[in-house]
Amino acid sequence: MNLAVALPLVVGAAFGTVASSATAQRSASRTKQAVVRVFVVDSAGSAVTAADLAVVRGLNAIIAHGSTDQYGRATIGFASDDGEYDIVVRKIGYPRSDRVFEMGSRDTISLSIVVPPPSAKTLDAVKITAKEDLKTKIYSIDADAIAASTRPLFTSWDIITKLRPDMAGGRAPCNGDRINLWVNGSRIRFVPRNDMAVAREHISRGQAVSGISDIVFALYEIEPEHIAEMRFRDCFDTTVPDVGGSNALFIVLKPGVVYEPGVGSVVADKWP
Repeated sequence: MNLAVALPLVVGAAFGTVASSATAQRSASRTKQAVVRVFVVDSAGSAVTAADLAVVRGLNAIIAHGSTDQYGRATIGFASDDGEYDIVVRKIGYPRSDRVFEMGSRDTISLSIVVPPPSAKTLDAVKITAKEDLKTKIYSIDADAIAASTRPLFTSWDIITKLRPDMAGGRAPCNGDRINLWVNGSRIRFVPRNDMAVAREHISRGQAVSGISDIVFALYEIEPEHIAEMRFRDCFDTTVPDVGGSNALFIVLKPGVVYEPGVGSVVADKWP
């Protein structure tokens, strides 16, 4: 045997084994056993019992389950990696509730979640609502519909282009008027240029395309899993009387998330 050839092969194999072991150790060090303690109450401060809890990663990857006890409390353990998670709270009669969080260096975190009051169920007089229902369907989308998408959603702009194209200006354009943008009840007037959006959406430098460049730039910064609801109000919708309240896209982020133009959507605990 030629030892000059065999020795490098042996050393190389040994080095590969050591490198693989080191990689595995680094991966294991990033994964830890985490515990989330949750306290769920309604808007009146009363404990919400027997609520189903899910720890979700990304749009719809369920990591762990749990349910609240008679005091509205639950403790959920799961293998945690670096990054963000979302606690989704569901109970029949109550709207879905979310709380986005990040474990960081902690192995235990406590979260209080306030769920909205149960939806009122009343029987109205019979009336024709087909037109209204269609408008709601094409002009709005919520977290459940976003998570149920079978199409890949890399940015929140994908939500519009792939799932709700009519929300990018409505079925009745407002003569090229600029579309207004609202996030969590605040009107967003100027969004810094996003080079990725410019490259992918063919937006000219310093020029708005169909009056939607601010929306494109913002939605390239907002993570799809951070959105609780999106709703578009066209030129004929006067529901929001404020300036900029019509021909506008309204975005509601999940609790625990904030948006800063030029920065993006981030977990509130990480933003000063």
